[in-house]
This record gives sequence, structure tokens and C-alpha cells, in this order.
Amino acid sequence: MRTARSGVRELLLARGVGDEACDNAVVVTSELVTNALTPRPVTGSCAGCTCRRT
Repeated sequence: MRTARSGVRELLLARGVGDEACDNAVVVTSELVTNALTPRPVTGSCAGCTCRRT
């Protein structure tokens, strides 16, 4: 999860997104990754995260 959070933060800050919006996106990312991995944690499992600007 740390990798997803830091990746989202770095991407958004590099694109000039404000601190509050960036913090909110990091929280959402953390929740989504946690929810994706919690039901069936498998050793060596992999998950992806894609950010899109809309």
C-alpha cells in the first residue's frame, strides 16, 4: 500500500495538484488498495493502480 500511496502523491504533486486534493486522493487510494487485498490476501499477490485525470 505504501507504494501506491507514495506513487499517487508524487504523481499529483508533480502535476501541480493542491495539497488538500492530493491528501484526499492518497486516502482514497489507500482505502481502495486495502479493500482490494483484504478479502483474499495471497502471498506474492500483485495489484495495480492507475491514475486518470478527468
